[in-house]
Order: sequence, then structure tokens, then C-alpha cells
Amino acid sequence: MSNQSPEYSKFFKDQLILRALDPSASTTQVALDGGIAPNVLRNWLDEYYETRYADSGLSAAEYMERIHELESQVKKLEDDNKFLRRAVAYFAVETLPEESS
Repeated sequence: MSNQSPEYSKFFKDQLILRALDPSASTTQVALDGGIAPNVLRNWLDEYYETRYADSGLSAAEYMERIHELESQVKKLEDDNKFLRRAVAYFAVETLPEESS
């Protein structure tokens, strides 16, 4: 029995990484569907983040933390936007001239 890890093509790795990057995807399920162990896919994802964001000066963990912060900000801004739309609609109704019969 060989202790050598199997070699996977770049195309195969890239396809699984892309599927795992989908926010609705389970990394474990993507790995199992691809016929590999989940820890192998997690290692590939770590390598992906390290190489992709090396120019930013952030580690993969720092980058993911920044993404989480930005997603939180987007959520807050969407909530604020929803509130402002309701306020505009409310005040628009209040300022409409009354119809005379």
C-alpha cells in the first residue's frame, strides 16, 4: 500500500473549489460528492485563499474575517435602506394634497 497521496488535476481541484465557495454549499458534501476526504478540500481551499489574497497582505483567516465584517455592514445598510424606504412612503402619503369633491 502506497503512502503517496493521489494526484488530482488542476481542473478537478478548481471545480471542487468553485463549488465549495458557493455560500449555500456544504464543504463536506462537496468533497464527498467529488470522492475526496473533506480535509483534502479544506486544504485546497486554504491554499486557494492564501494564494489568491497574498497580494492583499492578509492571511486567509484575516481575509475571511474582513469578508464577515463587510457582509455585516451590507446587512445593516440593507436594513437602513428598507427603513428609509418605509419612511419616505409614509411621509409621501402624509404630504399628498387632499382631493376636493
